[in-house]
Amino acid sequence: MPPKATSDGQELPTKEQALFRQLVKQYESKLYKKGLKTADAILKKCPTNGETLAMKGLLCNCLNRKEEAYTLVKEGVKNNLRSQVCWHVYGLLYRSDRNYDEAIKCYKNALRMDKDNVTVLRDLAQLQIQMRDIGGFLETRQRLLELKPTVRQSWVSLALAHHLQGNYDVAAVILEQYEATMDQVMINMEQYEHSEILLYKVSILKEGEKFEEALQALDKAEEARQIKDVISAMEIRAELLYSLNRYPEAAAVYRKLLKINMENYEYHRKYIAAVFEDQGEMGEEALEKCYTEDLRHACSNSTACKRLPLDFLSGRKFETALRVFVEPYLEKGIPSLFSELKPLYADKAKVEIIDKTLQDMCTKFTGKQSAWVYLCLAFHYCECGRFKEAFKAIDTCIELQPDLIEAHSAKSKILDIAGDSEGAALVADRARRMDLADRFLNCQASMALFKACKAEQAEEVSHLFTKVGDQGNNFYDMQATWYEISSGDCYLKLKDYGQALKRFKKVDEHFADFVEDQFDFHAYCLRKQTMRSYVDALRMLDNIYSNKTYALAVERAVGIYLHLFDNPQKSEEELLEERIASMSVEDAKKERQKLRKLTAKKKKQEESETVATKDAQGRRIDPDPKGERLLKTQDPLGEANKMVQNLLSGASDDVQSHILAYRVHIRRNRALLALKHINKAIKLSSATAPLVHECIVDIARRVLMEDFQRIYDEKDSLVYDVVQERIEALIGGRDVAAYHQKWKSNIGKFNLESAFSAVKIDYLLDSTNKEDALQAFIKNLEAADFTGISHDTCEQVLLEMTDLLNPSAEILESYKKICANIFTYSRLFMGPDCIDISSLESKMEGLTM
Repeated sequence: MPPKATSDGQELPTKEQALFRQLVKQYESKLYKKGLKTADAILKKCPTNGETLAMKGLLCNCLNRKEEAYTLVKEGVKNNLRSQVCWHVYGLLYRSDRNYDEAIKCYKNALRMDKDNVTVLRDLAQLQIQMRDIGGFLETRQRLLELKPTVRQSWVSLALAHHLQGNYDVAAVILEQYEATMDQVMINMEQYEHSEILLYKVSILKEGEKFEEALQALDKAEEARQIKDVISAMEIRAELLYSLNRYPEAAAVYRKLLKINMENYEYHRKYIAAVFEDQGEMGEEALEKCYTEDLRHACSNSTACKRLPLDFLSGRKFETALRVFVEPYLEKGIPSLFSELKPLYADKAKVEIIDKTLQDMCTKFTGKQSAWVYLCLAFHYCECGRFKEAFKAIDTCIELQPDLIEAHSAKSKILDIAGDSEGAALVADRARRMDLADRFLNCQASMALFKACKAEQAEEVSHLFTKVGDQGNNFYDMQATWYEISSGDCYLKLKDYGQALKRFKKVDEHFADFVEDQFDFHAYCLRKQTMRSYVDALRMLDNIYSNKTYALAVERAVGIYLHLFDNPQKSEEELLEERIASMSVEDAKKERQKLRKLTAKKKKQEESETVATKDAQGRRIDPDPKGERLLKTQDPLGEANKMVQNLLSGASDDVQSHILAYRVHIRRNRALLALKHINKAIKLSSATAPLVHECIVDIARRVLMEDFQRIYDEKDSLVYDVVQERIEALIGGRDVAAYHQKWKSNIGKFNLESAFSAVKIDYLLDSTNKEDALQAFIKNLEAADFTGISHDTCEQVLLEMTDLLNPSAEILESYKKICANIFTYSRLFMGPDCIDISSLESKMEGLTM
């Protein structure tokens, strides 16, 4: 990277050119401090040399001196605008700060000065694939192939670019042309890499629906014995045969795959599909024949072959197959039996047979072995909502085997589902203490304690497996989202919004890291030629924000930001200013001195915390351990909008994402955007869905308000007119109350969600009639359908109702009574069957003794 001669006085003398080359080597060898000395030596002779200033800035950046780095690089670029080195370094600086858009601009400026610079082109291509600028990536890779046609990566990368662009035929042709340049010696030296490229070409043709060509290419590669990943080749062959309607051949390949791995459920499903398409229909008898005749030689030791028939068998045959499947699990004491049976509970007839079979097993097995029957039976009763029988079964199991950890864990889960989170936490902690070296039990106990709002104890338990003194960083470094979601929910219930928001923001940071971590794999995968896995990884990361854990964290965090916007808190300085305004001149002067001291002290403290990022032991210091700075954000809606946009990029087909987007945009007075998300929510769900109906009524009410109209009169009256017209078309006029009443009359039988939405909207439209609305809510609940409603949902409604509506003690008592009749073991609602916590503790102590 030596500087080139220029006509503007930027050319270095011969001695300094040698020093510059040494400087570049020191940077590449990570000798940053020595490099700074070399840069200073050059600048002593040539203080305005742009490329040396830029390199010095790059070295400062590597030493974490960010401000100085940007100052030096900007000065270097200013002094030598026509140097590709300066622009390239500027791009590297932006890239290190993850500002990829600016880095790409800098790389493009560098290429204007030196369009054939391979290093800059590679860096640019890497950023373009990171940002999914596929068009730009294709152009850059085309240029690299022209410059380096003998390099394998140039060909494969261009094929990848065309593949991602959807040009499947072109991508396949490029790989074929690359194959033609390879001789047998090169193939023998890189057998596995060549095998991957061949399979990648086949997968491209398959994706482009060129099934016959793909099959021919696979046959050719296998005949030449160039395929090393035999299993993947068989899977691709079976899929191609199925796509070509050659079902008997596809089924034959799947049979071979099943002989290799009989426990692969995907093979089973595809084998059954191939047989079904071949025979034209597939009844219970035909499906049974697949497992009793076609696969009978492999079925004897296969769990999957015994489990899958349970999905399609019925009646007496189902009962016989169920016994065959269940008995080995119970004999061997395998705790995962109920997890295997749980999908069958969608069929009520099968549930009755499972109940009868497990009851019979209680008499068949005796002694300690019967404990496993009662364990499965307890889960069965819990799934059916028969909690009294579930507790009886699990207590019998514990009596038979008091030291069975799985039984105590099961009891904790049943207590939690039944609504007794405090009892669940107590039993989970008991299970944890039975094996202090088991990290899984520790995590379960921590989650149970957080759910019971025992934050301090939960933190102590969860930190038992972390480094002493570095607990917070340890969980963050491990990206333990279960801990952050559980603890965040706990602090949210305790109204400690700072701690809660901090936890949920950490989940957001983890997912940003997942996206960022792919950067290092772009070059690695191209070098190792693992193209199929690489493409799968790229597509997985394109949808990373659709993850349920991320969606949950965003929903909670956005809720907190909206709360901060709706309930702004004044800072200490603002409160002091208000006091000063009402004081005499002398007192005000004294208070202003105090205010200046307070401001200076806070500023100094923030600066010291920013500088001191690590303690004496080298551990990272958290400058905001309680999340107080997060709560003091000046733009809560802006922060919420960033998270919502990420969520929408991956979960645009989820109604809840559009509900969140609406709630943010309507507060930003972006009615057109808010309406757009309502329309999308209607398409995904319906206008009568409770949450969607809430949004429709809310925007209709706001649009018809004079204040809202005034905002758009000042900005753009045309926007207001369009929104008003769309809203009137949506609700069938201008009478919002009439639209809401029509919705309520069309519901028929309320459930908890629709009844709660109705009372919220009633209060929104007429806050003076709150008591009548709440009385109607209780009346609707008395006749409501609670099928499928969990205890957590009932608890969430209670919390929201308390915060939003501030109901009377009588209303709260009535609501709790209704919920107590549904969840009779609930401690929150004081259900009639609620287990006394002291008796539960004494029982635990008795087991310990």
